[in-house]
Amino acid sequence: MRKKDTVLLLLLAVICVGCSPAKDVQKSETSEDIFAQYPKTVIEQEESTGNVTVQLHHAAFEAERMVLDYTVKADSVEDYRYLEIYLTSDENNSAVCSLDCNLNYEYEEEQDTYHVTELYEWSGEKLQEKDHVNLEMYFMNMEATDSTVPSVSFEIKQPELFEPKQVDIAVKLSYKDTETTVQKLELSPFYTRLQAEAAFSDESYSYEITDETGTAAGFLGGNDNNFYYQGLPADCKKAGIAVIQYDQDAAYN
Repeated sequence: MRKKDTVLLLLLAVICVGCSPAKDVQKSETSEDIFAQYPKTVIEQEESTGNVTVQLHHAAFEAERMVLDYTVKADSVEDYRYLEIYLTSDENNSAVCSLDCNLNYEYEEEQDTYHVTELYEWSGEKLQEKDHVNLEMYFMNMEATDSTVPSVSFEIKQPELFEPKQVDIAVKLSYKDTETTVQKLELSPFYTRLQAEAAFSDESYSYEITDETGTAAGFLGGNDNNFYYQGLPADCKKAGIAVIQYDQDAAYN
């Protein structure tokens, strides 16, 4: 169990006020549970190339990001773990999508399948509400002996665009010998992103995000100065941000 010591809490205007330390970690919703709340994200298209099949279950788009929920099946699915995804819309040329965070991953070795929900972003023109979108998925097999690159494509007509809520913070926090600048909180139905200039002297330091009940959003991963968590409840009006330090047994202060 986590310790009950009070941690640094940041008071945020509009969205966040002081919260109690988290009593537990939010139970992870399945991708089906989250997408079920947004019927327009349902795609359920299937495409095959060679001996690999992709089922695109859901897709949620932002102006410069998207969340894809898909399953890959193959005779030897380990050969199809690495993807390059290109997006083309009515308004822009083909843009390569970079993986921001893996929101969910399930691997079924006996079934030779994996099911993932992933967050991607791209640079260039922003998507518009009226755009039609074409996705091309290229499987990059590093051990392939020929130059063939299997690919599948999906056409999505006028997807609904989501607009995450942006909360600017720009506040410095100090904890023991550590100082960090928390810049922004981004709230999406599918994820919560914390942007911070981490200057931690110890990798055991990180952040905790809690809702108004004191429940912590599950940490999903991060890159550079971006830290990703589960989406906060839709009716959440208060949130807390804390600097935390993990112990060897994964408990933290």
